[in-house]
Amino acid sequence: MPEDQPCKEVGWAYAARTYSCSGDVELANDRYDELVDQTTCIEWAADDPRLDEIGAEDLFSCAFLIRNLPCETLEALDGDVQALLDLDPSCDWVIQVDGGEP
Repeated sequence: MPEDQPCKEVGWAYAARTYSCSGDVELANDRYDELVDQTTCIEWAADDPRLDEIGAEDLFSCAFLIRNLPCETLEALDGDVQALLDLDPSCDWVIQVDGGEP
């Protein structure tokens, strides 16, 4: 697995959910670009000792949550990347808004 895969999954989940809720491919692409522009990925190597505390499968929890958000919740966030990532602590394991603590 690429070291930034869990982070990339967050962006793809955000775009996919935006599209499935809105039907607007341009909005989905814009939201993906905004997330990428405003964040930094946290990379994970297969031998990372932090995986002793966090299971590798748990690194995908943030993406799973975002991909399954109710459309009403996604709409209420109105593109706020920080609010999106604040929905679940697992997001802090794989992605951070620029200017935040790693």
